[in-house]
Amino acid sequence: MAEVCEGDVFVCELDEGCGIEVKVTSVCGCVECDLVCCGKQMKKKDSCCDDSCCS
Repeated sequence: MAEVCEGDVFVCELDEGCGIEVKVTSVCGCVECDLVCCGKQMKKKDSCCDDSCCS
């Protein structure tokens, strides 16, 4: 999974997915995060900003 930043939103990856969205409220940085929904890895929702928070 790509680097995760505070404020990122992840959505169900299925085209007709369940509609769930998960927002990152804090990042510990100590483990890799795998978010799974409906049996598939969740994907990061498109954002209007860049990933400068991750640098």
